[in-house]
Amino acid sequence: MSRIKRGVTTRAKHKRILEQAKGYRGRRKNTIRVARQAVE
Repeated sequence: MSRIKRGVTTRAKHKRILEQAKGYRGRRKNTIRVARQAVE
């Protein structure tokens, strides 16, 4: 059995947040940490 790493799940979560942050200025639209705060 191979070890499951969470890359795919993480990418999907990030993608969802970044799609919500689309159209924001600067790093708010493309950096997950900043985008998460902006979307809240």
